[in-house]
Amino acid sequence: MEHVRELFGGYYKPWQIQSDNYQKKNLTPFYQSCTEYYTPAAVGNAKAKMIEPFFHRWNNECFRNSSGTG
Repeated sequence: MEHVRELFGGYYKPWQIQSDNYQKKNLTPFYQSCTEYYTPAAVGNAKAKMIEPFFHRWNNECFRNSSGTG
């Protein structure tokens, strides 16, 4: 929220937040108060988050081992 204020000069609520399950019981009320829609990822579903598939592709493209495989 602080970073959004720094970028845009004011506080703005996001429309939707999706998170992993870290501290789910403690953080869910906070996330729900910050946004219109809160969507927790399914347990064990890392593909539900956008950043993991991105880094998987990026690592395979940029950091191949000596055998030429990802």
